[in-house]
Amino acid sequence: MNNRSKYSIFRPRWLLPILVSVLILVALFLFGCHGLFPRIWHSDRLESVYTDTWHQIAGARYQANNVTIVDIDEKSLNAYKNTPLAFWTPLLARAIAILRQNGAKVIGIDLLFSTSAEQWLRRFLSRKNDSVQQYDQPLREEFNKGSVVLVCTTLRGGIGEQDAIILPIVDFWLSLPEQNLEKYVAFSDLVTDQDGVIRRFHAQPLLNLPEEIASGNRPRYLFGVLLALHASNFSGVVKKRVEEMQMQAETIAFAGPPTWKQNTTFTKFSFADLLKWHEAGQLPEWVVQQIKNRIVIIGSGYAGLNDNHITPYGTGLWGGNSGQTYWMTGPEIQANIAETLLSDQRIKEIPHSWYWPIVVLGLLFSTFAARYWDTTPSLICVFLLLIGSTLLSYQLFTDFYFFPTFSVQLTMLAAYSLVYSLRFVGETRTRKQIEQVFGRYTSKAVVSQLVDGGQMPELGGEAVEVSVLFSDIRNFTSLSEKLSPQRVIEMINIYLGHASQVVLDMGGNIDKFIGDAIMVEFGAPIRRTDHPRCAIKAALGLRDTAKKFRPWFREHFPELLENDFSIGVGIHSGIATMGNIGSATRTEYTALGDTVNVASRLEGVTKEMKCDIVASEETIRAAGHGVITGKCRSLLVKGREQPIMVYEIIDLVET
Repeated sequence: MNNRSKYSIFRPRWLLPILVSVLILVALFLFGCHGLFPRIWHSDRLESVYTDTWHQIAGARYQANNVTIVDIDEKSLNAYKNTPLAFWTPLLARAIAILRQNGAKVIGIDLLFSTSAEQWLRRFLSRKNDSVQQYDQPLREEFNKGSVVLVCTTLRGGIGEQDAIILPIVDFWLSLPEQNLEKYVAFSDLVTDQDGVIRRFHAQPLLNLPEEIASGNRPRYLFGVLLALHASNFSGVVKKRVEEMQMQAETIAFAGPPTWKQNTTFTKFSFADLLKWHEAGQLPEWVVQQIKNRIVIIGSGYAGLNDNHITPYGTGLWGGNSGQTYWMTGPEIQANIAETLLSDQRIKEIPHSWYWPIVVLGLLFSTFAARYWDTTPSLICVFLLLIGSTLLSYQLFTDFYFFPTFSVQLTMLAAYSLVYSLRFVGETRTRKQIEQVFGRYTSKAVVSQLVDGGQMPELGGEAVEVSVLFSDIRNFTSLSEKLSPQRVIEMINIYLGHASQVVLDMGGNIDKFIGDAIMVEFGAPIRRTDHPRCAIKAALGLRDTAKKFRPWFREHFPELLENDFSIGVGIHSGIATMGNIGSATRTEYTALGDTVNVASRLEGVTKEMKCDIVASEETIRAAGHGVITGKCRSLLVKGREQPIMVYEIIDLVET
C-alpha cells in the first residue's frame, strides 16, 4: 500500500497554487462578465480611490484648446452691483455680440433663465409700455442669430411619477431659430456617483417623460455635449461618438484640475473684463486668440450660485471631499465634457490581451510565494506585487487607460491568503502525523525537515541507502543480575536519555530500543548523502557519553566497581527496506534487510576485537577522508558468501 496520499495534503506541491489560480480566474471571468464582481465587492467606489488619486498626482493631463470660459465672478458682480442679475440681459446680449464678432464658434449660456427683466417690469408698469416690451429684445435678437445654446434642467418625479423639464422662459426659447429646442437648449444636470463625486456623463440624460413630450420638440443632449456637436457641425468623430454612447455613461477625460490661482487648465477671464476691454475699443490679442474658433461658455462660479461640485480632484483619500478650494464649477465641468469629445480623449478599458496576462502572472506569483516561501519572503513578494500593480495603474492612467487596480490586488491577496491558509492547515496536520510516526525517535529538526519537504516517506516500503548503527551496554546481563529491577531501569533510562540526544543531534532516526541496545538509521526518513559520516560521528559521541557517564555510574552503583560501564557500537552502510511494519493496531517505521543484520552482527564483534566502535569497509569508504581506524579483521556473516572487512574506529578528523 502506498501511503503518500494519506499523509499529503496536495500532491504535487504546485497543484495547489495552480488550482487556486484557476478557480479565481474562473470566478473573475464569470462575475466580471456579468457585472456582479464590482457590486459584490463595491469595487467601483474603491477603484475610484486609485483613479481620484491619480488625477490629483498627475495634475494637467492635456492641453484644452477648444473651450474658453467667461466667468461671472465676484469681480463682475461688484462691477454691476447696482444691477440685479435678472436685469443683466442687455449685458449678456453685448457679451454674446462681442464673442460672435471675435470668431466664437458657439456660445453657451450656463444660466437658467427662469424669469426675465420684462416679466418683473410688467408687474409694476403698463404692458403697453415700450421700454418694458423692448428691455430683453437685444438678447432675444442674439438668440435668434443662432450659435447660442441655453440650458434647462429637470425636475425628478418621485416613485411612480414622471419627470419634468424646466425650460428657459417662453420669450427666450421662442426666440431661438425655428424654436428648435433639441438644437439650442441642453440639460445642465450633472451625474454624481454614489459618493457624490462627478466622474461620468450621459450624452442624453435618462428621463421618464410622457410619450408626447419624449417624442416631441424637446432638449435631448447634455450642455457640454451639445456645445461639442455645434462646434463639430453635428458631424464627424463627435457625432459618431455621441451616437455610440446612446444611454451609456462615459468617463470624463478631465484636462486638469480646477482653474484657480496659478492653475490654468482652461482659459478663463472675467465677464466684467470682457465688457471693459470692448468699451476701451479693442480686446487684447491674447483674448481674441482664446475666443476665435472656440466654444465660449458664459457661466458663473461665485459661491452664491451653488454651482460648485466635487470631482476627482477634490476627493479625500477614502471618499468625501478635501475642501471647497478644489471643487470645480459647473461651467468648467461642462467645458471638460466638451473637451473630452472634441479632443477625442477616451478613458479606455484595458484590453483583455493585457488584463488577463497581468492577472494570471499576479496570481501565480502570489500563490507560489504563499506555497513555497516562508512568511516574510512571501509577504515581501506580495507587497512588491501590490506596489508594481499600483505603479502600472498610474502609468496606464497617464495613457488614458483604466486599470481595475483594486480588483486585481484583491484577487492577488485573496489567492495568497487562501493558499497560505491551506498550506498552514495542511502543514499543521502533516506535522501532527509526522510527529505521531517519528516524534519519539527523531529530532525536532528532522520533523521540521519532513514537514518542509511537503510529504511523508514511503511508509508502504522503499529501498533506501542508509547507515545502520547498533549500540548496547557491555555485560548488561551480569550488571542487571546484581541490581534490583527498579535500579536497572533507572540506570538504563538515564544513560539512554543522554545517548538518544547524541544520535538525534546527528540527524539519526531511533528505530527502536531493544533492552539496553539502540538501533538507529542515518539517511532515513530524511535523505542525506553524508549518512556514513554522520553515523561515525554519532558513534564517537556515544563513546564520549559513556565515558562521561562512568563517574555517575561509579557513584550510584559502588557495588559494581568490578564491572565498569562501557558500550559497543557497530555500523554498516547499504540498502535497507524502510517502511511501516506491524499490525492494524500497532505499527512502527523501521528498517529491514541485510544491512540491518550486518550492523547488528558488527556490534557484537566489538567484544571480540576488544574495542568500542567498529564499522564495515563499506561505511568507511563511503564516509570519505579523515576516518582514523585501528584494528581490522575479516568477518563472515550468516547469509553472505563473501566475508566483510571490519575496522575499529578510533577518530574522525574533519579536513
